[in-house]
Amino acid sequence: MRRMPLTLLMATAATVALASPAVADPTPIYAPYAQAAASVSASGELLRSKNVDTVTQPLPSVYCVHISDPNISLAESVITATLDWQQAKDATIRATVQPSSWCDNDNRTIAVAIFSGVQAAPNDFFVTVQ
Repeated sequence: MRRMPLTLLMATAATVALASPAVADPTPIYAPYAQAAASVSASGELLRSKNVDTVTQPLPSVYCVHISDPNISLAESVITATLDWQQAKDATIRATVQPSSWCDNDNRTIAVAIFSGVQAAPNDFFVTVQ
């Protein structure tokens, strides 16, 4: 029987302990007529998606929805963004496919902003690309 040196065993244990936990993929969205779609929480978590790989939140009510499929041309698509009706509370949502400094000027990212008047109003929302 071979013994593993204690230092190797400790190094292996430390590596396992420091490894970041695996993040589960979001649940797929069944959207046969959309090129891409996403359901996003107010905290910026990608809950469900089709051809969307990440969502970042550079500001409390600003979200960057990144389209994973390089064959989707946002400049030639129609974008729809909708607030979750249960949380809307007089908020408005705006979305643009124009490269935004909020989203590192990435042309494969949709910038979404949610406000109530001039105040930030983080809300769950849905976005589709058609």
